[in-house]
Amino acid sequence: MPDATVRASPEWKAFSAAMDAKDMAAILATALLLVEHFPGSAISQYDLGLAYFTREEFEKMLPPLREAVRLDPAHAKSWRLLGEGFSKLRRFQESITPLEESTRLDPSDDFTWCCLGSAYSKVGKPGEAEGALQQALKLNPDSVKAWGLLSTVYFRGHKTDEAIRCAREALKRDPTALGALSILGQAYSEQGKCEEAIGVMRQAVSVAPNDSTFWCALGGLLAKAGKLEEAEEALHKATELTPSSQREQTALGMAFGDLGTAYYRKKMGKEAVAAFRKAVDTDPSGDYAWEGLVRSWLFVGKPERARQTVAELSRLDPARGRELAGLLDDPAPEK
Repeated sequence: MPDATVRASPEWKAFSAAMDAKDMAAILATALLLVEHFPGSAISQYDLGLAYFTREEFEKMLPPLREAVRLDPAHAKSWRLLGEGFSKLRRFQESITPLEESTRLDPSDDFTWCCLGSAYSKVGKPGEAEGALQQALKLNPDSVKAWGLLSTVYFRGHKTDEAIRCAREALKRDPTALGALSILGQAYSEQGKCEEAIGVMRQAVSVAPNDSTFWCALGGLLAKAGKLEEAEEALHKATELTPSSQREQTALGMAFGDLGTAYYRKKMGKEAVAAFRKAVDTDPSGDYAWEGLVRSWLFVGKPERARQTVAELSRLDPARGRELAGLLDDPAPEK
């Protein structure tokens, strides 16, 4: 079936109008109708895959896209979207072959090179990732996505200066690029530039005020800088946002742990207890927070509460509980 015939049809025009209107129900209905009328068309199969992708039904998008590349193996966009679907499902290894095929068929598409670079990075191929992203930048030097992804590749490879340079390039083009802000803040923190990192995280929370991970990062940095009241405020905001994913809970637990450490170093025992308690309640797997909580209870002269904390940890992690039980033998912790 010629592409022009499909695109001239009322079914395709209805699908296009639904996409423009972002009407999710109509997008799927018109895409299904398009396939019903043109089942042997790669374009109609691609559009059904695109409909599922737009609706974030990533598992359902794979069959029509597989059919699209079977019907037309030279359709680069179908290969790319198939690769994107695998990436959305976190099946990064499976995403590489279709993305490579898409770049072979259309080497001028910088976005596909970005997708391929990201997939390479996810499967532990930093050299290939860098090469793909550099190719994207050759095609489009203003690609915020490519600069941001390249900063991540460099940061994970411990090339902090390069990560900072690339993150800045991304932010020069788009000051709201959250991925670049995240990497820049982490890179500054790794270099010990706490004030610069705090400034970046303040910018991040202004861009994404409902993202708890940025509030966590800001709170942790403020705690390390000794700005404890501001840290409390940032972490209170993070808690209000009710982090639900394990990643968000881990970030919040670590930030409360940083706050507890800051209080402990300032010999503010009660405040340290409260912060470490929040840390272990938020993320019970946070190892050093449990130790901080035990030490803080001993610091404020409540060995029985320290003993109860060790018993609580022992139920979760008997080996670690036995390790921390040794702290109970120290009747006079450093003050």
